[in-house]
Amino acid sequence: MHKSGTSEVATPSSGELYNSFVDGLITIDVNGIIQSVNQAVCSLLGYEQDELKGRNVSMIMPLPHSALHDSYLETYHHTRKATVIGQGRRVEAMCKSGEIIQVYLSVNELELAGKTYYNGIIRDLRKQEKMETELRLAAEAFQTQDAIVITDARNRIQRVNKSFTKITGYKEEEAIGQTPAILKSGKHDSAFYKAMWHALEKEGAWNGEIWNRRKDGSLYLQLANISVVKNNKGETTHYVGRFIDISEIKRNEERLKIRALEEKTLSKLLKVALETTSVDVFLDSALKQLLTGIPWLEVQEKGGIFLVSENETGDEYLEMVSSYHLHPEILKQCQKVPMGTCLCGRAAQQKQTLFSSCVTHLHEIRFEGMKDHGHYNIPIMVDGLLLGVMVYYLPDGHVFQESEKRYLEQVAQVIGIGIQRRYAEGNLTEALINAEMARNELQKTLAEAEELKRKAEDATKAKSQFLAAMSHEIRTPMNGILGMTELLLQTQLSEEQKEFAKSVYNSGESLLSIINDILDFSKIEAGKMDLEYIDFDLREMMDSFSDVLSFRTDDKGLEFTNFLAPDVPSWVNGDPGRLRQILINLAGNAVKFTEKGEISVSGEIAQKLDDGYILKFEVCDTGIGIPADKQEKLFQEFTQVDASTTRKYGGTGLGLAICKKLTEMMGGEIGLNSTPGQGSCFWFTVKVYNAKTRPRAADLHEVQLHGRHVLVVDDHKTNRRILERQLEAWGCTTDIFDDPFNALAALNRAKTKYDFAILDMQMPGMNGEQLGRHIKKMDHLKAVPLIMLTSLSGRGQAQKLKEAGFAAYLSKPVKHSQLLSCIKMTLHPKMQRVDEPLVTNHRVRENNRQHARILLVEDNKINQKVALKMLERMGYTADVANNGKEGLDAVHEKSYDVVLMDCQMPVMDGFEATDQILNTLKEKAPVIIAMTAFAMDGDREKCLAAGMKDYISKPINQKELKKKLHYWLNQ
Repeated sequence: MHKSGTSEVATPSSGELYNSFVDGLITIDVNGIIQSVNQAVCSLLGYEQDELKGRNVSMIMPLPHSALHDSYLETYHHTRKATVIGQGRRVEAMCKSGEIIQVYLSVNELELAGKTYYNGIIRDLRKQEKMETELRLAAEAFQTQDAIVITDARNRIQRVNKSFTKITGYKEEEAIGQTPAILKSGKHDSAFYKAMWHALEKEGAWNGEIWNRRKDGSLYLQLANISVVKNNKGETTHYVGRFIDISEIKRNEERLKIRALEEKTLSKLLKVALETTSVDVFLDSALKQLLTGIPWLEVQEKGGIFLVSENETGDEYLEMVSSYHLHPEILKQCQKVPMGTCLCGRAAQQKQTLFSSCVTHLHEIRFEGMKDHGHYNIPIMVDGLLLGVMVYYLPDGHVFQESEKRYLEQVAQVIGIGIQRRYAEGNLTEALINAEMARNELQKTLAEAEELKRKAEDATKAKSQFLAAMSHEIRTPMNGILGMTELLLQTQLSEEQKEFAKSVYNSGESLLSIINDILDFSKIEAGKMDLEYIDFDLREMMDSFSDVLSFRTDDKGLEFTNFLAPDVPSWVNGDPGRLRQILINLAGNAVKFTEKGEISVSGEIAQKLDDGYILKFEVCDTGIGIPADKQEKLFQEFTQVDASTTRKYGGTGLGLAICKKLTEMMGGEIGLNSTPGQGSCFWFTVKVYNAKTRPRAADLHEVQLHGRHVLVVDDHKTNRRILERQLEAWGCTTDIFDDPFNALAALNRAKTKYDFAILDMQMPGMNGEQLGRHIKKMDHLKAVPLIMLTSLSGRGQAQKLKEAGFAAYLSKPVKHSQLLSCIKMTLHPKMQRVDEPLVTNHRVRENNRQHARILLVEDNKINQKVALKMLERMGYTADVANNGKEGLDAVHEKSYDVVLMDCQMPVMDGFEATDQILNTLKEKAPVIIAMTAFAMDGDREKCLAAGMKDYISKPINQKELKKKLHYWLNQ
């Protein structure tokens, strides 16, 4: 602690001297009472002197310091140990407004008139911190990449930054003391600098671009900002200059401007090159545009173009054919330049661009008064052929630029194209004469070719028409044969008559299969084979194919397996009919040529694609096999292994050829592996797509046909009769027409409404599709569902018929069960949506399987579980009745398609239950299939005599059960 003598200290009221201190002064007594303050304290804290004098000094201290201040003084008086007095430190002070500020406080003890006082010096740290911050920011700003120079009022450099020395080349010690005049470039006149000083004096600042010179003499362009610094008296103390080097920016701008002009000129040259003018006019125009459009060529604006010519001896030379602003002496001496002479002749001989910045010994042509110059000499080349040389004059000392050379070589290419085009036009007269002769000959040839084409098209059209006619003419009577036979089987016939009728039906289907092969092959030949793409259930298709094939394998006592890998999707998009056709054809051959063993069919994913899958199917057998030398031609039409197999096994020899074509159309291939005596394994791949939607299934039992009004239009008498009989049997009333025009006239006249319409496709004058479109335009028939029956295969028709407004189409011959299901599906409310897929044969089969109603009447719980599990694996569901009485009640409560009836049951056995069902439901009775543990002769006859349609012996064989259900559910 420092004690000051009385003679050295100011009194608490020392007046003017006390108030003259810049720092704040405050004096307190030993009790902390303020005795005096100077004006600096009042200004700092916002008080008047009278507001502070006589008050405790703690009033200018924030908590907790204000509360502890008195106890601190008391402790000091007793212990004389000080932590503040005699020292200086940073503390907080509280202003009158309540603001707390940072101050520096130094306290000394003094003796005055025998009393002890404490004198405090207070300094505001805010101004000091602000000044420190400003100095730090200024120092940081001084390190910028921009050049900064500071001069005094006499314009003498006092300070520069590192960027200044880097840009100008002057070191700091070389610049300080100098004036900025050391940077003068000499490119600005006195008026420029006069305007600069005028702006500094009037406005205190100047901004603009200025050329300066580096220490090494090189020039650079700067964007400058100069500011005037003045003191509080308004006197200029310093000048601060800030410079940014924009030389490269300006050079880039100039380059871009030049490049734009170059591109524009090149575009003009190309346009001129494509115009129809002579070579001389073209070259004169091109040369002028180039020399007046490119800045670095405008300086001299002189040039010429030479073309290669030959003299009498065949020697080549350069002949000037175009010039611009050339001296007459040059025009005279350079009219004909030998190859290799002067710079232009050397450029032609070497076939490369040559540059000169001045006249050298290589310039052999000189004359008195010729000014120094340089030039570019560019060969004009097209496909390696020299056409001429372009010469462009340059100022003496011009610096070579690779970009200029590249550009002029581009120009030479354009000019070369223009020259070559005009050379070609020069020979055009002779060419036109030859062309006219050739044209006459060509017209004659084309006329002959057109006639041959017409005959070929007529032949193709005739073949196509014949194919359609044959399809219609063959399928139509087959539809009659099979349809009438099916109707005949529904009448009362003796067993012998039924057997005969079934034989006719089966023979008709076999004949139809052969006809289909022949017609399909004919379509392939005529290029008329089409595919359709619809969403379908692949597993259902495989099951229905399996059902068909199992009949044939069972007849021959062969084992049959059908497997689709679990990862293969059920719903896909493709042509189910053609895929099924391939499988049936290959599997049918396997059965045909296999006497014992097994047939296996399998499918798996060969490749997964973004939009679908490549599926691979295999059909393997243990049959006779195929020799290796016969396998290569097996897929050719009308080909079998040998003649003996044809006689023994039959067949057209078209099946495998059709399969090959179908697999290729479906994006796949087909092949086989076979060993004679051990069997064959045919494989094929097809592409299927991801299904778009999964069609909704409809419970067809909800749909009743009784009382429905139907429109039928078919030109074939037998077909009309079959449809009429069948529709009436289902309770429908019909309006039948044999001609589409008569039908339309009647529809317009009577305005009759129909529940649905059945139209034939192949009719004279107007086909079924056209008729359907007319019907859909009639207001009273817009909503009527249209069903198409066609004697053609119908492949590829789905989308077309859907767009025409049809709800369904079936291919003839049509089974009654298929037609019934099709009609019910089109009438079902779920199927009425616009986006619902077309009803086809395949969808009918899918729907029948999904909604077949089966009742299992069985009293044994174990047998119930076994039968239900078998049905589930086949894709069916079933209700269960525990005895005949429950079964009788069930069929009266709900309509069933098939009843699996156990014969021996308590309460009521199967025979009595069957008798009561048939007597009460009559023609509405379901198909009843007997299930009995008896296997004695006569049991089957007993069941059939009781009215049951079929018979299955226990234990139930799943394959046999599947076979029976498939048969009866499709009747």
